[in-house]
Formats: sequence, C-alpha cells, structure tokens
Amino acid sequence: MKVALDVSALALRQAIGGLGLLMPLVVWSIGQYDGLPVHIYDTISAHYYSRARDLFVGTMALVGVLIFFYRSPYRWDEVVAKVTGVAAVFVGLLPMTPSAGMRADTSSSLALGLHPLPVTAFFVGGIFLVGVSFRRTTLGQLTGEAPGHLATIAELERQNPRKHRRNRLYLGCAGVMSLGALVLAAQNVLSEQFGWPGGWRFVPESTAVMAFALAWLVKGQAWAFVRD
Repeated sequence: MKVALDVSALALRQAIGGLGLLMPLVVWSIGQYDGLPVHIYDTISAHYYSRARDLFVGTMALVGVLIFFYRSPYRWDEVVAKVTGVAAVFVGLLPMTPSAGMRADTSSSLALGLHPLPVTAFFVGGIFLVGVSFRRTTLGQLTGEAPGHLATIAELERQNPRKHRRNRLYLGCAGVMSLGALVLAAQNVLSEQFGWPGGWRFVPESTAVMAFALAWLVKGQAWAFVRD
C-alpha cells in the first residue's frame, strides 16, 4: 500500500510538471502554422483562437484536475490546491478577449472579460503551493514514514539534505513565477492604459508557467539529485 501511494503521488506530480513544461512550447509551435504574425498570439491563452485551441483547453483541464487532487497534511494547502485546480480548468474554458488580428468569432460568447479572474487565481494559488506548501511537506507525511507531528521547514531540512535542496529549488521557482506574473501584469497595464506596444507577453507568462511545472517535477522527485 505504501509503495502504491508513493508511486501514485509522485506520478501525479510528475504528470503536472511534464504537461506544464511542454504546453507553452507545443501551443506556440502549432500556432505558427496559422500564418499570422508572431505578436498576434502573444500569450498562452491567446492560442485559444489558434489551431492549438483543443490542445490548450484539454491540457489546462487535465492539469487542473490533477492539481485538484494534490494531497497535503495541511488543510489549507488542499483548499488552495482545489481552488488552483478549478482556476486552471477555467483558464481554458473562459477565453480571453481577442486582440486585433485574431481570427475569432465572439458573437456567441458570454464569458469575454472574465478570463483574468481564473488566471489571477491560478498564479496566486500556484505561487502559494510552490513557495509555501511544497517547502513544508514531504511524501513521508502521506505514507506514515514521517513523525506524527508536523515538523517545521527547518526541522525537515535538518532531517533530510535532499529536502533542503528541493526547498531551495522551490524558492527559486516561486521567485521566477512571482517575477513573471508581475512583469505580465505591468505589461497589461502599460498596454491598456498607455498604449504600450504588446507582442512579448508570451515570454514572462510561459517562463512563470514553466517554473511552476519545474517545481512539480522536483516535488515528484523526477531526478536522482532531488530524490530521497
């Protein structure tokens, strides 16, 4: 039973990481076949209007479901995971308002304008999971190997040098996610309020998403140097 739990928990985390790491690159590559200028699809979400729509929506739905079932000994970690998972699903289902030049029929859409809400919830929840939850939890707390009490982050790191290494990576990923989200938000404000030219939002957004994915791969102990 313990081995099965180890494998299933690690496999779930690795699946989230693998999907998140590949999705920005794959949707961008597929979007290039639309024959439109690169700056048209300047966010991951903009690919809802490209040939990569089904892949984008399906991947966000699958990632959202997997995040929803993230387990932690801390109740609020699981609450945040569920909110983040639902937000991920709606990032795909609620399309962004199309930019000029996109081939989009929005006449029947009632959800335009709501897209920033799940995006914000996804980034805030994701940063909390990576920067807080991942650092204060271990797989042993789920399998019964860890002590009954909830150890502090410092105690966990003293008990396991690999945990200390993983925690440094989580902090780095959370920092990259935060910076990417701030740059993306600043670009949106400059573009909407001051007419700042867009076209490069894909870079900070995809960097933040891939940092999130990398943290899940570390949490899933995908590589020997972070494995217990």
